[in-house]
Amino acid sequence: MGEIEGELITIPDVIGEVVGWRAWTVIAPHSPHPRLRSAVAATTVGLENAIWPTNRWMTAICPRRGHMPADVPTAGCSCGLYAAASLDHLLAI
Repeated sequence: MGEIEGELITIPDVIGEVVGWRAWTVIAPHSPHPRLRSAVAATTVGLENAIWPTNRWMTAICPRRGHMPADVPTAGCSCGLYAAASLDHLLAI
């Protein structure tokens, strides 16, 4: 279960492919090594943790309650990686 703006939602467990939409900001676009940063996560996890890593998987963190990465997402907490279900949903948020 998660909570968005006071509304409880149930997030299903999925084995297989999941399609999600995210918004990115390109950091140093004219550099030989441009990077992607989440357009919204920087306000919740800080600028450094919002940058998509190179040559490794992105790992979800819990900036507010300090849950260990292996425990993220945790029931009753908003930690984890988020994506919109569709382009329309992304544009609405």
